[in-house]
Amino acid sequence: MTGTRRDGTATVYPPMTPEEVEEALAIARTLGPELLEQTGAWYWLDFTDRPSPEARAILSAAGWRWGHKKRRWYLPTVHSSKSKGMGMDYIRDKYGSEALAVEDESPAAAFTGTLL
Repeated sequence: MTGTRRDGTATVYPPMTPEEVEEALAIARTLGPELLEQTGAWYWLDFTDRPSPEARAILSAAGWRWGHKKRRWYLPTVHSSKSKGMGMDYIRDKYGSEALAVEDESPAAAFTGTLL
């Protein structure tokens, strides 16, 4: 899986197992997000207020990445081709969207992403 840093260099993220996804979602839920959304095989996370530095470190360690253009956290669970300029509305229309319960203790039981 790849991403692009602000300086234009590529970052590679390994595909996540369903167990890793489940753990990352459970960790995110403990931090009190306003919204947890699944679009395709990726997950998006919104907070009412900016998370503390400690919470941001916990999210990063769990595999969450900050999307500075979309202003939200994302969990890249599978490899996807690099695309630029896709807003959240376009992503929702293309891949579908499902709001997930933010207080659920058993997060990704229905993980449907394709693992590589």
